[in-house]
Amino acid sequence: MSNYTGFAKDRKTKFGSITSISFTEEHLEELKKYINDAGWVNIDVMRSKEGKPYMKINTYGLENVESQAPIATPAVEDDDVPY
Repeated sequence: MSNYTGFAKDRKTKFGSITSISFTEEHLEELKKYINDAGWVNIDVMRSKEGKPYMKINTYGLENVESQAPIATPAVEDDDVPY
């Protein structure tokens, strides 16, 4: 199961491109379900076919991920997902 979270946005600055990420309070509460044994939540910042950033929770190595509810707010519109 794929779990998308938060929002990602590219910003152009005089120092180069910066990808800003944002989470709602709801996202942060849901992310607690994905804390690994080392105490981290891993999130991959990826790019759609059009180059737009989006984020996906990296569940590699987590047990019982299928039984956990996905985060409700998708990071991108369905037509922006690269598959």
